[in-house]
Amino acid sequence: MVPRHGFFMWLAVQHRLLTQDRMVRMGILQNNCCWLCGNEKESHDQLFFSCSYSRQCLSLFEDWMQIPIPAQGVTYWWLHYRVRSLLARQVLAASLAYLMYELWHARNRCRVDSVMLLPTVLFRQV
Repeated sequence: MVPRHGFFMWLAVQHRLLTQDRMVRMGILQNNCCWLCGNEKESHDQLFFSCSYSRQCLSLFEDWMQIPIPAQGVTYWWLHYRVRSLLARQVLAASLAYLMYELWHARNRCRVDSVMLLPTVLFRQV
């Protein structure tokens, strides 16, 4: 796993990324709407697991890895998914970390540059 992606994944699992819900609590922002889907309030869980944009990316990830991800989310699934070999789990973790890293960058590109990538284009980068 690339150290940058591993560190990013660690920050995401610890809920330490500067998502809009945190910025609203800090008084930095007034509006808390997801930049990727525009439907819900942005939080860690929403951004990576329940946003319609991220769900499309996770669906492509499921098809590529041939592993179903349950509705409880990726963290639950990762903690309970122990049937594969160590190498397979490492590849899975690295791929998932990179996907989450790219989702974060897609969110920032949309926020800063008003550029929205299609989920298929983002997933091809992974």
